[in-house]
Amino acid sequence: MKKITIIFGVIFIIVISVLSCRNEDVYNSVLQNKEYASKSPWKEDQVYIKNVKSVFEKYANQGYFENKYGQVYWDYAMSFGKFDESFLVVPIVKKNKVATVMKVIRNNDRIFLLEQKDSNLISFFDDLINRKLEKFYEEQILPTSSAEKGKIEKIATDSYVCTYRTITVGCFETEINCTPISRTVSSCQLSDTLDDDYINTDPPGENGSGGGSGQGLPYPNQNTDPCATIKAQNESTNYKIKLNEYNKASNFSEKKEKGFYETKDGWFYSLEQSQSTSSSDGLKIPISSDIKGYTHTHLNDYEDGTTDENGTPVIRQPIRMFSPADVNALMELAKLQSNGNYGGLYGVMLSSSGNYTIKFTGTAADIKTGFDTDDWREDYKKFVQKESGSLEKKFLRFLSEKMGVKGISLFKNNSDGKTQKKSLTSNNNVQTTDCP
Repeated sequence: MKKITIIFGVIFIIVISVLSCRNEDVYNSVLQNKEYASKSPWKEDQVYIKNVKSVFEKYANQGYFENKYGQVYWDYAMSFGKFDESFLVVPIVKKNKVATVMKVIRNNDRIFLLEQKDSNLISFFDDLINRKLEKFYEEQILPTSSAEKGKIEKIATDSYVCTYRTITVGCFETEINCTPISRTVSSCQLSDTLDDDYINTDPPGENGSGGGSGQGLPYPNQNTDPCATIKAQNESTNYKIKLNEYNKASNFSEKKEKGFYETKDGWFYSLEQSQSTSSSDGLKIPISSDIKGYTHTHLNDYEDGTTDENGTPVIRQPIRMFSPADVNALMELAKLQSNGNYGGLYGVMLSSSGNYTIKFTGTAADIKTGFDTDDWREDYKKFVQKESGSLEKKFLRFLSEKMGVKGISLFKNNSDGKTQKKSLTSNNNVQTTDCP
């Protein structure tokens, strides 16, 4: 009986300990060094979050940081609608409460860790982590109030948008006669500046690698190898499913182009058709910093429904190769990449003459736009009709000789899954290089 009593006593103590540490268990469920697994109810820039976490764990003095600030809860990191590896906020927990929030801003190849002492944001994360989430939603608002009049010019040029996130959470188990509460926080593009206190990742004077020095931490080089990014894109299951919807002979025999664009958070949307002209059967490609790339068809020759003066049906002969307008769209997307990360951008053309990809492989100084006009379409059409050689050669020559464009690379996507880079030699012959 004495042994049984001792056993039950031990069990009772264990049960009481577990119940009394419920809040602590909630917080400790997110361990510092475990794999990142987002617990945010919204879509986040997981590439950026994982990279920042990796940089932090490489350079930060973990003991010093946790003693000074607390434990970083990467699973609750949020990028507030940004997917260009530029911004995130992440809660830091100490003594079972969200003590502060770390904001991480990227500037080219450096990231800066800043402490955002925002009581609303702290309460927001504290409730999200510790309470039962019941509802959540997100909205983006372009400010138009009189309070923003001083920013009107900046709004027009920088697409100033505030992202608001709202949660409704339930009560703690111990609370009685409690009603759920709602909290809303926001992030605005123009406020994402280095105006907060730097966070030190090392003791002062230890090695100078901390964010407190104002020098930031090195961000890993982005994968700018176009062959690698094309391969990753072509191996993406979601992209392949969408591509197969459009890469069909029946679509090439239509009288209007078809296509889709992809956002940086992995969603696909159909491209709208533009008004047909004598030189275009094209599509409207939306331009936004949230767009990763586009895929569209170029058509076979077809009767346009009209006749010439002799009564002969007029045959439209689309160019089954990228157009100046296609290049312009990719350049416009590159122009919006404030962090200089162009590697993921793409343009794809599908046709009965082959499937091709263009990538921007230059620098900011190589970005040129203004080619989406009827004059450029007509000049390109005349060039293609006049010059000899393959469409690959004519396109690359027109890029160089007429448009004066550098930084656009052409790739052919073969049916066997292999990709080849197409470039011009010094004597204007097409050189083919297989991608590894």
